[in-house]
Amino acid sequence: MLQSYIDILNRAVGGSLGRSMAEVFYRTYLETTPQAAVDAGASWMHGEVQLRFEDAPVLFLGWGENEGFGDHFSLLPSETSTYQPNTIVSLPALASPEWRSLRGSPLVEAQLLGANGTPHILVLRFTTGAVGIGDGYDREFGDGDQIIVHFLPDPQLVEFPEMLWRVSAV
Repeated sequence: MLQSYIDILNRAVGGSLGRSMAEVFYRTYLETTPQAAVDAGASWMHGEVQLRFEDAPVLFLGWGENEGFGDHFSLLPSETSTYQPNTIVSLPALASPEWRSLRGSPLVEAQLLGANGTPHILVLRFTTGAVGIGDGYDREFGDGDQIIVHFLPDPQLVEFPEMLWRVSAV
């Protein structure tokens, strides 16, 4: 199961070193995360994050219930949305202050971090900063059915001892 996650990340992120983010959407339920919250830097949502680097395929980051991993929930990378059409809305996030600080900045490293052999956080490091996107609950990473977005430095990331995948330009 982990290998299929890594294959998806290699296609969508692994070949994107040196490229900047082309688009970011928070795909969520409008009643729980309105556009105003996204513009203000919302840090959690029910739904998924849609990313695309320049000249790269789309990557969806949601959460999944697991069989085969040590934890109940995990980060779920996918090349297509895991939601049925018309059940959630796509809210542009690249204009929020945090994402704007990364806009135009090339990707220099990506890491998939986890615990108990379970992937929980994708860390994307750019020349101007970094972001962690993962599953969690109540605005904290780890074993939950919400998507958490934290811009770094974030001391929470130290709590995930396992590096399950890494690609770097350095």
